[in-house]
Formats: sequence, C-alpha cells, structure tokens
Amino acid sequence: MDNEKNSMTTKDRTRTVLTLAAVAMVSLALLAAPASALTVVYQDAFDDDGIDVNTGVGGGLNRYARQGDTWVDNGDLIGNSTGGNDRGNVWSLNSFDLSAGFSLEVSYTIDNIGAGGANRVIIGLIDALPETQTNTTYITHFLADNQSKSYGIGMNMTTDTGPQGLNFADNTGSVTPLSNEQTILTGTHTFLIEMDTESNWSYSIDGATATTGTIAGEGFDLTRDFQFFAYVQDYRYNKINLHSATLSTLGSAILDGDADGDGDVDAADYIMVKTHFGGPPAADTDGSGGDFNDDGTVDWDDLQSLMDGFNTANGTETIPEPATLLIMMAAGLPALLKRRRS
Repeated sequence: MDNEKNSMTTKDRTRTVLTLAAVAMVSLALLAAPASALTVVYQDAFDDDGIDVNTGVGGGLNRYARQGDTWVDNGDLIGNSTGGNDRGNVWSLNSFDLSAGFSLEVSYTIDNIGAGGANRVIIGLIDALPETQTNTTYITHFLADNQSKSYGIGMNMTTDTGPQGLNFADNTGSVTPLSNEQTILTGTHTFLIEMDTESNWSYSIDGATATTGTIAGEGFDLTRDFQFFAYVQDYRYNKINLHSATLSTLGSAILDGDADGDGDVDAADYIMVKTHFGGPPAADTDGSGGDFNDDGTVDWDDLQSLMDGFNTANGTETIPEPATLLIMMAAGLPALLKRRRS
C-alpha cells in the first residue's frame, strides 16, 4: 500500500514537472507574442483572376476609371495610369463590419513617390460607397486636403498632394495627418494599420515597431461599414503594384485560454491562471477568471486550455528553452507540490 502511495506520489510529481514545463513553454511564447482574435473578412492575392473575382476571402473588386484602364489584375493589382487625366479607383464589392476594430495589411511595390504631374496613390478603407458610383466627388484622392467627401483612413503613398503617410478623412473636406514617422519609401514593402474600439491606431512598415496614437474628438466611427479602397492618378512614370491585401476584424469571439476576457491569449492570462491555480477563479473579470471548463476550480485542465488556446490563436507550436524551464520549476515546483500534498 505504501509502495502504491509512493508510486502515485511519484506520478503526481512527474506530472507536476511536465506541467510546469508546459507552463514555461506557454509563458515564454505569450510574453514574446500575444495572440489576438483576428478574423479575416477580406483577403486577395490578386492572382490574375480578374478584378471582380477573388478566390480568397470577401469577394472581388469594383472598378471605376474616369479615363484610361487604370486598374488591372495581372498577377498583381496594378495601377496603370499613363496620362495626366487618367484616374480611377477600386473598392471591394462587399462592405465589412469592423465595429470590433480592424487590421489592414497590404504588400506593394512602388517606384515613384515624388511630385510629378499629379502623381497620387492612396490605399486604405473608405466608408461604404454606393454600388454604382460615377460621381467624380468620390472618384478622387479622398485623403487630399480639402477634397475629401468620404470617410475613411489610409496611406497617402506620394508627396504630390496632401500629407504623405497615415491620414484620416472625416467626410467634411478635412483631412487629419496621423503620422509619417515611418516614411514611405520606393521599393517593395508591407504596411500594417490597426485600429481598436477606443480609436487607438497603430501602423508599421516592414514589421518595424508600431507608431501609435489616438484619433481625438469624436474618434474613428467604427459603426460604419467599410470597404477596401485604392486610388491612382497620373502615375505616368511608373506603376503601383499591390501584391496582396488582408483585412481582418478583431472580432468578439471568446477565445479558449482568454482568462481575462480582453480578446486575446497573452501573458496576463497566464498570470491569472498561475495565480489562482488550485483554487477558485479570479473574480471581477470579463472572462472565465482561469476556470475555462466552469467546474469551480482552476486546475490542470484549465492549464491545458490555456496552452491550447494560445497555440490555436497563434497558429504555432512552441518549444521551451531549458534555462527558462529550470527557472520556472525552481520557482514554482515547491508551491505546487505543497498544494497537491495538502
């Protein structure tokens, strides 16, 4: 009987060590890269399937050209303006509910960002346009000073008119420059724009540390429906090539492993599970408090849910570093063993 008891204790201790290793594994990954609940609503790789066809997500594009064949899908989405009066835009056939916040990532190649003729290129999100829109009030550079009759946010890629960089248009003719700290350069790049429900924005180019800020006053109205939008004018010297565009909503789905209910699985959730392990869940949170299976106790099953939730949201398998495992086990093993013996 004593041998059986000792054997079970050894099993328990082994399980504790293995679980602590898993905890260390998750904590490392969460501290390095919190996983957000992103849901892709529009994604197009512009793979020569036609402007109005999209084999990705969210449908194809509308196109309006005032003059010239200004946009073509030829393996890339190419702004092919060649003359001074050539101008036109594309916008997604569908509009999207981004009320939970959004992320817009666009990969592109641009060869000319300077003034010359009326060299204008913008890429971003615009308040839903009518299905048929030939009014040149809308077929314009909606992020240009005193020209905007639309509501939206995006990147002014050139220096010809209006402020270059990230800009906000409030459909009153006013354009607010948000930032050009990360300057747009020629060549092949990727930009990422994000906005949360508190009008906090961020943008980065080629994975640089994000530049951040907040739209003051009434903020950014996420109750509107938005469409992906791009505009080109008089791009006579070179072309703008869009390689891909991905628009995601932050979503409101409850993630497995989101202990505090803030919409992601990160270090804060790990700390909540670790703090309340072996006892009741944390109170006064928007989430489960660490008790993911709602059995009244934060236990091994909940720890597994935390790990599963992170791996599902982040789309990766994580591997712990030996040095970190030793530190974690040294710090946490005595307390957990004491808790299991009591």
